[in-house]
Amino acid sequence: MPVRSTLGFLGVGWLRRTKNERTNGYPLYLDGGASWMAFTEPDDFRRLGRLPVNKEVVVEAVPEPNNRDDPTAVALLYQGSRVAYLYRSLSRSLFGAIRAANASGYQVLLHAKRTQRLGGRNTIEVRVGPEVRPGSDLVLEVRAALAADLYYWLNLPPDERGTEFFQLAWVKTVYQDFYQDRRKALLKDDDSLILPCTFSTGSRGANPYGYRPPPHSTPKHPDIGTFADVHAAGHHIGELRTSMKRRSDEPVHQILDGSKDGLARLERWPDNIELRVCITDSDGQLPKSSEPFYWQAERREAARARLDAN
Repeated sequence: MPVRSTLGFLGVGWLRRTKNERTNGYPLYLDGGASWMAFTEPDDFRRLGRLPVNKEVVVEAVPEPNNRDDPTAVALLYQGSRVAYLYRSLSRSLFGAIRAANASGYQVLLHAKRTQRLGGRNTIEVRVGPEVRPGSDLVLEVRAALAADLYYWLNLPPDERGTEFFQLAWVKTVYQDFYQDRRKALLKDDDSLILPCTFSTGSRGANPYGYRPPPHSTPKHPDIGTFADVHAAGHHIGELRTSMKRRSDEPVHQILDGSKDGLARLERWPDNIELRVCITDSDGQLPKSSEPFYWQAERREAARARLDAN
């Protein structure tokens, strides 16, 4: 299915006259591990077209609280001119985090690339009133982090936070679908949340999956020593297992070796609430991410290289 903008463009003229929240604070590069496509309005294509192709540039993330179409809109400005917006599914939660950073004296900046859009089901379209039109062949790709990561960084003591943003080493859990109700109970109306969690590796007192009638099935109970359950605020909210397609062997062994505490990050997406965890190391510290960052084209090339190697 094509990806469409969630904003209408009937108010384009008004949007161009909207005063953005600008800040000249300390530059804060939101260099997280996520790479997302932004969307560009029809009257902004000309300004986007001035950007070099496949070359990194820096854009400023600017909240637009007075935007009538979307009061949580986040505009992306290049050298003071708007070239794109974050999609609403991202800006809805990042809006508050960016404003909190601005209030703390930071100017939130993102590394970006004007790049060839993906084809097929990832094709981007724009909506002009009731009409849907194809977007430009070139779109803006930005590097960023989730709102929960920015909030966590801002809430650290200054001596721990430092002056450069960093992201924790998050590990994605498995069997996400079976824990959605318990995650909703914790997340409530928020879009993202980080909270303390603990891990257990012994026998389970109850079946965490419930029952699904045929042809649906539930996961088999894991053997002791092959899994770790995640608990937060009295809820069993997820698990890690060894020998899954998303390799989690090392985190499970780390927990089996005695790391029983960490942080859980819940993030609301359109079709699920995702859980990732950060596990304390042998010194009781939360490790920072050391994963290399890839733009989407680089990620595809790395995947092809792995297939060729196999």
